[in-house]
Amino acid sequence: MTTELKAGLIEKRVIHRPAELRSAAADDGGHVFQGYVFEWDTKSQDLGGFRETIKKGATQKALANPKNLFAILDHEKKVQNVLGDRDSGTLKLFEDERGLAFTINAGPTQAAKDAAVVAGRNNIGMSFAFICGKQTWSLDADGSRLRTITEFKELDDLSLVVDAAYASSDVTVAKRSIEEAIESEKRAVAEQQEIERREAVAIETPDFLPRLQSLLALLRGLHWLYYSAHWQAAGPNFYGQHLLFERLYGGLPDEFDTLAEKLVARNGESSVAPVLIMAITQAWVAKWCPDSITPIAALIAGENDLQATIRSLYDDMQAAGQLTAGLDDFSRG
Repeated sequence: MTTELKAGLIEKRVIHRPAELRSAAADDGGHVFQGYVFEWDTKSQDLGGFRETIKKGATQKALANPKNLFAILDHEKKVQNVLGDRDSGTLKLFEDERGLAFTINAGPTQAAKDAAVVAGRNNIGMSFAFICGKQTWSLDADGSRLRTITEFKELDDLSLVVDAAYASSDVTVAKRSIEEAIESEKRAVAEQQEIERREAVAIETPDFLPRLQSLLALLRGLHWLYYSAHWQAAGPNFYGQHLLFERLYGGLPDEFDTLAEKLVARNGESSVAPVLIMAITQAWVAKWCPDSITPIAALIAGENDLQATIRSLYDDMQAAGQLTAGLDDFSRG
């Protein structure tokens, strides 16, 4: 997970044994210091609950910043402790395949002499202050937290330090960052668990749309059968049958209209597409009206299918927890 720190939060790090820190006497009586501020992909010591590593190219943005950088002694920004700076050309910083390299052409100052003596005894550390730009947090092989800096926003100063210890306050910013990273990870885990839960529910929950469409088509088919029976009424009971079938087909539009509106609200306009519903309706009517069957027998078959369909659909939707109040009222009606 990549995060970006707020601007202005300065951190400080100490490299206890800088790689190949060398000092040499200069022609003007000063001293030249060369080495690496840090090396790429090298893990730091434990910084209080986490370790740190820096990716190649992480300093490109900071080095492009025109802000002047000072090389000092013991992080003391005093005139007598300045060893060099970028604006004067006495401090040069550059990336190579190994890490962030530096060259300091220090003048014949007491600070330079002191640093040269200590450097000659290999008893000196390299410290740098910075503002982090981009970083990632991960778990190391031993289970500890690993911070990987992929971009520095600024480099604040470079220091040769005799006391290669670091104060706990120097890593306060990073510790806040790791707390934010852990919280973000927790949120990500919770969100993923919720996605998986919803997916599992979706897999386990049956899709009742085809059965509801079939019920709508069944009602449309019955409406057509009652209409046909109204037309086909004949014999001594003609008038009574004529009025009965008229009353029955007259009440059905309200039923399938209510169901159709609920389908649209639940599943969208395509759920009541005319071609689809008419095809299902035709299948129902063909089932009820084989050759030589009487209109009354066809109606009885249709009513039996209607009751069975509503009963099974009601029970299954209730068991699946998908029976809305509207569909409950419709089924009971």
